[in-house]
Amino acid sequence: MSKAKATENEVVIDVDNAIDHAKNRPSTIKLKTVALYHKSGVGAKAKVKHHTGAVNARMGEDGVVELLAGNVPFIADTFRGKAPKAGSGLLMLYGIRDTLDETSRLRALARTSGLHFADAEIEVEIGYMEPKLVNREMLKAYGKNMQFANVRRMMVDLQMDIAQAFSSYADIDDAERPTRVSEIARFPHFFDRLFEEDREMQNLSVLGIPLLDDPRFTDKMRQVAYVRPNAKVVAIRQGATDARILLPSWMTNVKV
Repeated sequence: MSKAKATENEVVIDVDNAIDHAKNRPSTIKLKTVALYHKSGVGAKAKVKHHTGAVNARMGEDGVVELLAGNVPFIADTFRGKAPKAGSGLLMLYGIRDTLDETSRLRALARTSGLHFADAEIEVEIGYMEPKLVNREMLKAYGKNMQFANVRRMMVDLQMDIAQAFSSYADIDDAERPTRVSEIARFPHFFDRLFEEDREMQNLSVLGIPLLDDPRFTDKMRQVAYVRPNAKVVAIRQGATDARILLPSWMTNVKV
């Protein structure tokens, strides 16, 4: 059996076990995407317009509203422009509590704004799921057999690598820079660049990232999933019968 021992906390890295899981019993995670839209009229003559969480809307040939998924919205206006670029990644809701909190907020927004609400559960295959805190040695050893990680479930050294990379990006852009690891959560737009430049991170298809984007609670951190174009979507379950959310073609290779 191929095993490597990482230097930090004597963590055993069992590569053969990861390969077996990825090949024969891959794990999946369930994410959620949401969209708000405006609809006027009925039947084939109805008109629809996307509002939040979608980048386009149309009436399908079967009379069902079709919404092209965009990034799940940030709470704070100051985070506008900090979402992944089209073709690089898509932000989706992740985690039971954070998903419930955000869907409740968006449902309330729809009610008070006269909008319609739609959601869809996206199930993604991620290969081996590491139960322990992840470090860089694991990313190197497991390669594409492990396609999911969560920044908040990484060892400190790997979190510091990300924070240092973000600081260098901020310096290049002549922008505000993170001053400590927890402030990774204020710079979600830097993950595009991280995936381009960090070789080990490139094996991940889904990354759980932290967000500090709620102006009501400056220290309340939530998490979302950054889903990359190479993610293997195995199921899409629509939450409504009168609307369906479609993923962009750069994620599915299906023209929409």
